[in-house]
Amino acid sequence: MRKLMIILAVAVLLTSAAVVSQDAASILATVDQLWVDRIGSMDSGKKMFGMSQSAFDVDGSYDAAWRASRAAFWVCDRTEDKQVDKQWGQIGEDWGTKAAALNPGGVEGHYYKCICLGEKGKGIGILRALTQGLGKNYEQSCNRAIAINGDFDRGGPYRAMGRYYQSLPWPKYDPEKAEENFLKSQSIPRTNFYLLELYIEEEQWGKARAIYNKTVAMSPDPQALWEDRFYIGKTKALEPQIKD
Repeated sequence: MRKLMIILAVAVLLTSAAVVSQDAASILATVDQLWVDRIGSMDSGKKMFGMSQSAFDVDGSYDAAWRASRAAFWVCDRTEDKQVDKQWGQIGEDWGTKAAALNPGGVEGHYYKCICLGEKGKGIGILRALTQGLGKNYEQSCNRAIAINGDFDRGGPYRAMGRYYQSLPWPKYDPEKAEENFLKSQSIPRTNFYLLELYIEEEQWGKARAIYNKTVAMSPDPQALWEDRFYIGKTKALEPQIKD
């Protein structure tokens, strides 16, 4: 009888664990659909964050942790409020760090930690961020993501490194390295918009016109519909600055 009771107890525990895991997986599946359907609102990011955090509370998984970091990035990405960037950039960095610790070989934790560090840097100011060592941390996380899978998130790690060199103040500003990394990233509206900004800044008008024409003719990716449309629109807004 005692042996039977032990077997039944183990069976109950295993069944409960399976149900818990299934519940977390269902939450994250919803989060991923919300990511596909995301719009230009902090609220959508905060909703994804809350659900990712709930999934992590259930199973403590890597998959929940990096999605929480991704959601925090989207909150930052949709605001010009420096306090929001500082607060949510820190939140995203923390969750990215947690994810990277859970799975050092996964690209997602390193990547989302990196871009959340960038948002945090915007919040506290680039010069101050550099003096606090954020630049070094950003480069380490970004390079790690590139080494694992530079093509993740449509070339996101390369895009992040390009944006880094583009955004640094003189004398650390490096347009050659910025362009090199952007060109390694996938040619999507967001990457191309950054390239166009770079070419305008450097007065490379031929390249500017070429990337402009290419971008405004693009069809948005159904998996990133709002974001692609947004950056095609921003590209069109820069057309008057291009000198032929």
